[in-house]
Amino acid sequence: GSGKTHTLQGAAADAGIPAVPGLSHHALRRVIEGPGGQPVKLSIVEVYCDQIRDLLSTNCTAAGGSVVLQCSRRDGQGRMVLETQEVLVNSFNEAEEVLQRGYAARATEATLCNERSSRSHIVLTVRSTNESGCQ
Repeated sequence: GSGKTHTLQGAAADAGIPAVPGLSHHALRRVIEGPGGQPVKLSIVEVYCDQIRDLLSTNCTAAGGSVVLQCSRRDGQGRMVLETQEVLVNSFNEAEEVLQRGYAARATEATLCNERSSRSHIVLTVRSTNESGCQ
């Protein structure tokens, strides 16, 4: 791969070729393990076919897919709020596992150029916490 997904996710190890981490992995490592590093909360949503799906939700639809989110409330500034599953991660290894889980739940479909092309856009939200667990 060489597109947006490859740039963000990187490439898995294959036939003796080591894995190549993507930008999302490098950024998370820096936030969690870099100077002043700290635990973070992660959420991943996917925009696909005019729907917003929570890729980290532990609840599944009857068809076994990710939960479709509704934009049903607004915050104090009038912005729409999505009720997404947030996962607290204390280490980069935990963050890697969460990223892999979210990426694996993405919608993919074959195209003429790529048999596992992502047909969606994802939003990875990283919220920092201080030592007391507050934002």
